[in-house]
Amino acid sequence: PQTPVIRNYESARSGFETVDRRQFDTIDMRRQWSINHNYEEQLEHDLDTTLETSTEVWGEVDNEDSFDDESAEEYQVEEDFHEEKRDHFSKESNQYRKVLRDDNGAPSSSRSRPDSLASGPFAEGGRSIGSSKGSWDLETSEEGIDDDNSVDGVDADDSIRTGSATPGSQQLTSRLRDTFRSTLRDATKISRVKEMVRYVQRRPRSAIEKREYRESSYFQGQQHDRRRSVQVEWGHLPPPPSGATENDIKRRRILQSLVQSEKAYINSLGILEHDYRQQLLRQPVVEKSYVDRIFGKVTPIYSLHKLFEIALDSAIMDWDVTQRVGDIFTGTFDKQTVLEHYSAYINALPETLKLVQKLCARRTFFDFSTKQQETQGDNLNLFGLMLKPVQRFPQFLLILQDLLKSTPFEHPDRVALEGALTSLDKLTEQLDYRREIQEQRQLFFKLAKLSKTEWQEGENGRVLKCGPATEVLELSGKDGELVELRDGILILTDKGKLLFLLNPKKQSSSKAAKESEIEGCKLKWRCDVKDIHIADFSEDNLSKKLGSRDGIQSDIETLSEIEALVGKLSSNLETRPLTQEINSIKERVEKSLNLVGSSVQTTITIQKNENIRHEPWLKKYVRLSSGINAREWTDAIRAVRIRLVNDRTMPFTPWETPQDDSPTTGADRVMPVYIGSVRPRNDQTNCDLEYSQFCSYASPEYDGSIYVWQANDDFVEISHIKKEDDIVTEHNRLRGRGFDPFIHSIQAKTSISSIMHAYNAIWIFLMDGDVMAMQDCSPFRRFGLTKELTDDQVVQATVHGENGFLITTKSGIVAYAVINHEDQRDLTLVLETLVLDQGSPVRLIPILSKDETWAWRSGKVKAVKNGHITDEFACRELGSVPLSASISKGTGVWVARGDLPILYLYHAHTKQLLQTFDLSHSAFTVKKSHTFGVSHLTTMANFLVAGTTSGIVIVLPLPKLAVSNPSIVGPAHASAIGHLGRVASLNSIVPSIISSSDSGLDNVTASGSKKNVHSQATLLFSIGQGLKKPREEENKEVICISVWRSGS
Repeated sequence: PQTPVIRNYESARSGFETVDRRQFDTIDMRRQWSINHNYEEQLEHDLDTTLETSTEVWGEVDNEDSFDDESAEEYQVEEDFHEEKRDHFSKESNQYRKVLRDDNGAPSSSRSRPDSLASGPFAEGGRSIGSSKGSWDLETSEEGIDDDNSVDGVDADDSIRTGSATPGSQQLTSRLRDTFRSTLRDATKISRVKEMVRYVQRRPRSAIEKREYRESSYFQGQQHDRRRSVQVEWGHLPPPPSGATENDIKRRRILQSLVQSEKAYINSLGILEHDYRQQLLRQPVVEKSYVDRIFGKVTPIYSLHKLFEIALDSAIMDWDVTQRVGDIFTGTFDKQTVLEHYSAYINALPETLKLVQKLCARRTFFDFSTKQQETQGDNLNLFGLMLKPVQRFPQFLLILQDLLKSTPFEHPDRVALEGALTSLDKLTEQLDYRREIQEQRQLFFKLAKLSKTEWQEGENGRVLKCGPATEVLELSGKDGELVELRDGILILTDKGKLLFLLNPKKQSSSKAAKESEIEGCKLKWRCDVKDIHIADFSEDNLSKKLGSRDGIQSDIETLSEIEALVGKLSSNLETRPLTQEINSIKERVEKSLNLVGSSVQTTITIQKNENIRHEPWLKKYVRLSSGINAREWTDAIRAVRIRLVNDRTMPFTPWETPQDDSPTTGADRVMPVYIGSVRPRNDQTNCDLEYSQFCSYASPEYDGSIYVWQANDDFVEISHIKKEDDIVTEHNRLRGRGFDPFIHSIQAKTSISSIMHAYNAIWIFLMDGDVMAMQDCSPFRRFGLTKELTDDQVVQATVHGENGFLITTKSGIVAYAVINHEDQRDLTLVLETLVLDQGSPVRLIPILSKDETWAWRSGKVKAVKNGHITDEFACRELGSVPLSASISKGTGVWVARGDLPILYLYHAHTKQLLQTFDLSHSAFTVKKSHTFGVSHLTTMANFLVAGTTSGIVIVLPLPKLAVSNPSIVGPAHASAIGHLGRVASLNSIVPSIISSSDSGLDNVTASGSKKNVHSQATLLFSIGQGLKKPREEENKEVICISVWRSGS
């Protein structure tokens, strides 16, 4: 370790070599540089602290004869420690000499330094002034310095140094040399000063006196000042260059805020480590075991960020040369040890805070904590300090996102910053997941105590969802009351139990949602999710009895008008009884409005299945805060039900992960849940996927259903997957969704080459170059026909621009087609051919983040935007083989070949290859060693999904932050349920539903408006030949559709 003096000198020396000379064009800028960084004051303050501390520590020696045996033994240990410090300081003295020279003996001033730094912040003649502890005269005599500590050798080379340096460099070097030569003289005297102080300064004569001395305000103040001086590092950026852009200046400000926040964070960790942990270990305030439980997990985090601080200071010194900081984050935090240290601290924090609160009841600990709080600068108590590590990574993410916004794509640090965001996002997700799992298990343990008859003692489980709810209890009509409202907590467990806890404290719903409030609740009712189904409350008889909210509000407005008319009657009439009667009716109507619920609340009906007759109740009404909340609860209940059915009916693991891929390498996410496989046609016997085209999409009628179009030769068939329900049987249907294999067919005049869904229509491209536009919902009528669009068959089409397509033909021609809107009932396409050479097929890749499309052929790419080629570049890593699959997400582009099991990730802006990933390791867990390639790619939420030529579907996790680098951040999962042949199509669909009433299940918006559209659970469709697991379809010629649902 280095003393503050040496460390600051090394930082200054490094800074002098890397600073751009253009930053110091004027005397004013040089003066500002000196004022901003206060080199002189910092140097003298650190030197003062070093020498005084040395005198204080080494001088605590008195008559050893007065010690008892214990004190003598302790003194001997300290003497050994002091001896080691003397040797260490001697080594530091040698370092002072070395910094004045190069390693080969050449003068250090011969190194190139900017002349403008000649006015550096060092006083003339090596004399330091303005020290925080008074002025020192460093021009002391050399008398008494030992020969081995002599610095005459340094003075002997003055003529050599001054002769070989420029005038400005000579002046600066002279000042540096004089200052540190004088410092060296004083430093070498410490060895003799120590010997004199040993017999003069009074030493505590016993262990008690020693402890009192260390607890004194003088000693504590010295320790605090020394620690504060050690923590102050070179953390300031020089003034920006004269030609700096607005983004450059903004980046400097953001980086400066990052440095300041990091040093403040390290200072807080240092307070926990030094002012609390180490002091508590020295003083008999609390037991040592308590100290270790509270502060033991802070030490590794503190050490980690001290190393990060060193790397950050180095980046600050080189900022004007490299302007890179992203690699520092990746190198520091993209490690498993960081996750383990922070996870251990965060998971233990709730119990740690409870222990601190318990210890505060002790007077000694409370006084100690109060004293430490008053000593530190920010006056933050122990609870606030211990929350700092929880907040640090979210702060990092916010700062780096701001920095990324001001970093152009061509900047050398752009890719590194995206990688840093990816690493921190993955780390934060892993910490959140581990903490969430722990909280769910702790909550289940508390729940098990409330309902001991429901679970066995010691049974493990998790609470998947917990939140406030209101039970609408139907009454028998006594006293004219129809319903009664009861506030409580609704809970869903991984065991498939749905419970309602009654809150006897009559607290607000938001407060009742806290986990700690469960202990005061009572179990009201419970049920198994497999025995219930969820219905729309608006269709229930009770809802009709309560009336609609619109009708009740209309009645209130009518009563108000009647009341106003009564007030206008003649004064000689007695209107008081009439007014009282109107107010009485109005109060009853307003009470009915409260029972109906607010405009944003949604009530669902939980009803037992018809075959469940032994239960004491058959129907419950639960009111939730919003339609979105109601939909989340519905999706979670149905997901748990499907998973439990799969666990019972499928005796195998649905997703396989290689054993050597530890789950700690990435965030453990909830995998999609398999809901079944269906066949589009019952009479399919000879259907070749080579000549089949598929298109699937959510219903435009917003009823939660899915349409699947299959084109084979010249014939199109349409299948319909119905909206989600609570039926989980799999006979000719999916779990939770009905299936109609045939609802409509279309006959084309010739074979179909491609099919796609865009602009609220289905576009069917024929072999002869014609294009058909069809309605995308019932009755599926034809919009129009474009004849002879191309001379060659279209093999791929993508949406491009506002009302157009990019199409590529079999011969490799790329063309831009625009929709003609002259007649909405007779859509046509106007074609503009782009200049591209004919040859091998072209793969079109839409880049949504740049609003452009890549036309990829044989490793050569042309970027097309608004129908024009804007850029050309090459991606040589894949060779000249045509692409078989591609998908873009954020700033990343994933591509693959049909003959290799490797995925390639390119940056959409820099065109740089960022990552390659081999799928064979994961695929071999499902099917032993075999040869395969990638046939299709898609994304599902934060997953990358790959379909292979061997029929295996593989899911890979991607970062959650949109601005991060879309690289793979966890282990791959291969589905045990797949196809016997090639995966021909992969598609991720989010079904949408539309609300029909303001009190129904599907109400979403806070405004209470009708017909609000919102999304259901995401579905993943895989279409391929045959099926393996859970039932075998031996015939490879049979086309099967396998469907997964996003988990809960």
